[in-house]
Amino acid sequence: MSQFAVAPNSSHSPIAFDSVLDQIIRAMDQDQFDLLVRAVDLVVLSQVFTPLGLERAMRISYDETELVTELLEAMGVISTPTKRIREHRVLVRIEDLSAVLFEMYEHRTPTFDAA
Repeated sequence: MSQFAVAPNSSHSPIAFDSVLDQIIRAMDQDQFDLLVRAVDLVVLSQVFTPLGLERAMRISYDETELVTELLEAMGVISTPTKRIREHRVLVRIEDLSAVLFEMYEHRTPTFDAA
């Protein structure tokens, strides 16, 4: 095995959720959350991302496109462009889509502590 190979780990999520992103997901209204789910689905299944392509395919405004793009970057679904590499790469494989969607719904659902 290569020194750079990643050992398989069933508990590893293909996306990253920190506490801030978790709070953002929980604070979204249902329409905003549905928009994000549709965007994740579209981007992962197509394995291509451009802000303009997302805006056109989903028929959303420029402001909505910017917000969704920032969230997709924060979640680790797409890469953040750099000065050297100006394009976004899709970081989630198609076979990981169901795990990503499950994770999103997990963070959307409030947890209750047993009293």
